[in-house]
Amino acid sequence: MVQGIVQRLTSVCWPRSPYGVVTFFSYWATLNYRESYGLCASNGIMFNHESPRRGERLSLAKSRVQLQRSNIGCKRNCSSALSMQNEIGDMHPVCRSNVANFAAWRRRRYEQPAEVDLLVGDGSKAKKMLNWEPKVRFHELVRTMVDADMDLLSRETPREHLGKLP
Repeated sequence: MVQGIVQRLTSVCWPRSPYGVVTFFSYWATLNYRESYGLCASNGIMFNHESPRRGERLSLAKSRVQLQRSNIGCKRNCSSALSMQNEIGDMHPVCRSNVANFAAWRRRRYEQPAEVDLLVGDGSKAKKMLNWEPKVRFHELVRTMVDADMDLLSRETPREHLGKLP
C-alpha cells in the first residue's frame, strides 16, 4: 500500500516487490553501518533509473524487440544519473518531477504480482544537497536505449536474436 502519491524520505515504506524489499534492506543496512562505524556511505533511491545496460525485465528496455500495450495506467518517474558524489554520507532520492506513461512498454508477463500503478518520488533533497537534476529528457532516454539495442542487434546474427523475441 503506497502512502500518498509523491514518495518522500518520510513516507511509510511498503515494498511491493522482491526488488523493493531488497532496496529497503539496503537502505537500513547502509544507515546502520554509517551510524555504527562512522562510514561515509550513501543511498541513492533511484526511481526507475534507466540506462541501456539495464535488463529487459525491469526497464524501458522492454521495448527492445516490439512494443505491446498492456497495463495502460502504469506511470513512473524516469531518471538517469551517471555518477554523483558527496562528502557526507546520506540518503538521496533521485527522480524527476514528472512521470512517464509506460503503457507502450508494459507486457503482462513482466508485471509484478503487487504492482504500484503510480510511483513518483521527491528528488528535492538530491537537487539541494548534490545539485542534481535530470538532464536527459524521457524521449531522449528512450532513444538512447533503443539506439543501444539496435547497435547490439546489428552485431548479432539473425539466429542469435531468435531467443530474444517474445
